[in-house]
Amino acid sequence: MINFIYLTLFPQYFHNYFQISLAKKIRERKLLDYQVYNLRDFAVKGQVDDYPYGGGAGMVLKIEPLVAALAAIQEAYPESYLILLSPQGRTFTQTEQISIGDFITMGGEIPALAITDALIRAIPGAIQTESYQQETFQNSQLDFATYTRPEEFAGLKVPAVLL
Repeated sequence: MINFIYLTLFPQYFHNYFQISLAKKIRERKLLDYQVYNLRDFAVKGQVDDYPYGGGAGMVLKIEPLVAALAAIQEAYPESYLILLSPQGRTFTQTEQISIGDFITMGGEIPALAITDALIRAIPGAIQTESYQQETFQNSQLDFATYTRPEEFAGLKVPAVLL
């Protein structure tokens, strides 16, 4: 049996997915199972993000809840293979009319939601204009390094120029 483990701020996305469609039938046949961890459960008072050092729009996920959550997951599932999704990561691709990656899904719902999520950011008023302008592919770059509190974590420090 394959076991999928998710770390998220929105557990219901995954619970809903595994309660419907072919994923439900595959799970009922005990070919797969899943667990969902809520990142807020690993944060002080549920606070998982903070403002970026050096200014800029939006929020940045804090390192402490991420490290705590990943440690708990790796302790519970020591043989697991960890995949962190990131715009800077290798592209998960597949050629289609419109593709979110080089792979096949059991339906178009998940890719449709991914595309929808990316597109609704462009709707005026959906997010702060500054966030859209700063975070959307400027100069063919996906993003720049961002930092938030604490100033130091596990010997790693925020660059002094940002403080």
